[in-house]
Amino acid sequence: MEDSALRSFLLTLFNFALFATLIILIINIVGTKPVSLVALIGSIGLAVGLAVKDNLANFAGGVMLLFNKPFRGGDYIEAQSVAGTVQSVGILYTTLTTFDNKTVHIPNGPLSTGNIINYSTQATRRVDLTVKVDYGSDVELVKRLLLDIAENHPQVLRDPEPSARMVKMNDSSIDFTLKVWAKGSDFWPVTFDLNEQAYDALVAHGLNIPFPQMTVHMAKD
Repeated sequence: MEDSALRSFLLTLFNFALFATLIILIINIVGTKPVSLVALIGSIGLAVGLAVKDNLANFAGGVMLLFNKPFRGGDYIEAQSVAGTVQSVGILYTTLTTFDNKTVHIPNGPLSTGNIINYSTQATRRVDLTVKVDYGSDVELVKRLLLDIAENHPQVLRDPEPSARMVKMNDSSIDFTLKVWAKGSDFWPVTFDLNEQAYDALVAHGLNIPFPQMTVHMAKD
């Protein structure tokens, strides 16, 4: 897949360099002496640097992102508390489109130094489903129901095999986790399907899904 993020960054950088070159040529044409030109550029550079130091950090961050390539255009990533599809990497900001079609611009500086989760680099993803049932429920029955759901789902991969285990005894419930693998593009459909089918299977077999509860003992005088 062509890296649209890299193309966007280089195009923006080229336009910026072209504009800066044009300004220098104009100054030369009007007859400014080279020494004066250097001093003028230095003064302007210092003033601009102090005024836009955050933007300079974002520019440097954009360069680092393009060299390190933690993601490409079209990848689905999570960073800076935002998850979305990478649309472009500009000289200052990276643009994402979220799952609900919002456009988010993330500064390149914090993005390049923070944690980035890229969900598109691997072909498969694991889906973890947790269900809770009452104490006294048949453990083997719950595991069997969860595995049957996974084995009958057409988008659940057979290798690695699905697994269902009891993982925790909470105050009000016994917790089970079903772990299956699916293609990255099937992650959300599989997640939603397993939730719905697990609920239906538990209810159909008379297994109660508990809610938090507390037993209060009243002291007698």
